[in-house]
Amino acid sequence: MTRRIAIISGKGGVGKSTTAANLAICLAQLGRQVTLVDANFTTPDLTMHFGTPAGTPTLHHVLASEYTVEQAIHTHVSGLRFIPASIAIADMKKARYHRLEKLIEKLKGDYIILDTQAGLSSEVLSVIAASDEVIVVTNPEWPAITDALKAILLAKEYGAHVTGVVLNRVTNSKIEPNMKGLETLLETNIISVVPEDKATKEAVASRNPVVISDPDSDSAIAFKQLAANIAAVTYRPPSSFRRRMSRIFKRLFGG
Repeated sequence: MTRRIAIISGKGGVGKSTTAANLAICLAQLGRQVTLVDANFTTPDLTMHFGTPAGTPTLHHVLASEYTVEQAIHTHVSGLRFIPASIAIADMKKARYHRLEKLIEKLKGDYIILDTQAGLSSEVLSVIAASDEVIVVTNPEWPAITDALKAILLAKEYGAHVTGVVLNRVTNSKIEPNMKGLETLLETNIISVVPEDKATKEAVASRNPVVISDPDSDSAIAFKQLAANIAAVTYRPPSSFRRRMSRIFKRLFGG
């Protein structure tokens, strides 16, 4: 059975697209058939993570009936299948967004991961409608948490199952809210805590998701654990010795 999971956030800048990209790759690395869809119609970001060449067919072209969905699927080195979105305004105007739900139904595999626009727009609602469940991404900051609560309530109102919350960019500062109290407030389980990590920023700059560019980094391990939880498999993180050696080799050889 295919699981269609929308990655949503009430606010921009919380790491939603980073979570979508790394979760999708980790699921593919577990041997699952995964398709990642950039369903952020107006401000797509996933091409920054994968470096998709200009001029390739996109979701917008499929929604405008210019290409088939098969033609818009690109295969990443990880085995992940990826459908990018267009950044061209002309393509945004031509796309017929009401076709998204039927298009997503045609995609087969174990997981369909859909990245969305930040916020609570009609765009986001169309992606939620095309999904079976949602994961909400937020930061441990009160403006982001408040918007995450709105996103959770909206998803539930539209009948979507809320799988849980990914708490991203955590520094463990004393000013950050207590995890248990946060779960009580959001009435949703926190299924992953991803630390603030320089490796994640470096990965975006290199257009190579952190689980590939720095697989032993703190953030990469958190994303791998999240994927294992979603797939209901056991994940054993690398030992502290291996991680120290990995950092040494990276400093020495720039790998």
